[in-house]
Amino acid sequence: LLAWVALAEGNPRAALSQLEKVQPPEAARPYSLAMAYETLGLHERALPLALAALQHESSEAVIALAVRLLVKARRLEEAERTARDFAWRSLARRDTLLAEVAAARGDYPAAAALFARTFETTGSAEEAYQAALNHARGEQVEHATEWLKRALDAGYDDLDTARQEPALALVRATPEIAARLGR
Repeated sequence: LLAWVALAEGNPRAALSQLEKVQPPEAARPYSLAMAYETLGLHERALPLALAALQHESSEAVIALAVRLLVKARRLEEAERTARDFAWRSLARRDTLLAEVAAARGDYPAAAALFARTFETTGSAEEAYQAALNHARGEQVEHATEWLKRALDAGYDDLDTARQEPALALVRATPEIAARLGR
């Protein structure tokens, strides 16, 4: 429990310290350890633990963690299969993970379509931004511009990221987007 409190406070080192105190060490849940390692950016150490957690606990959170780590490890077919084979309560969450797999493959139109579909379900500004970003990466400037407008309308507020993202350079050059990002 103390490890999860530390993670919630943004302190993955303290979380890992708490998990390392568990006796016997194998009693620490692999999922908790994987989360701490992922938060520390130690994806190679997190992946085997996440995959071990899949054997004991088949929840949306564990599947999502495993898929994220499989994408980081470039094990894209396994990531896609893991995401597709799970019985999701939230199809939007599945589609977000599949979009991340598509983007990692360089299939930007597919990623953009999946993020757009997720946005239509959730209304999440981040999903609209990701649709814009993937349209831009796929050199679909008009679609990217439209989706960035939708992201901003939905409340996307990480304007520094939008102003600095290289893939959005042509989108930022459009007068309306330039004006909106300039505010």
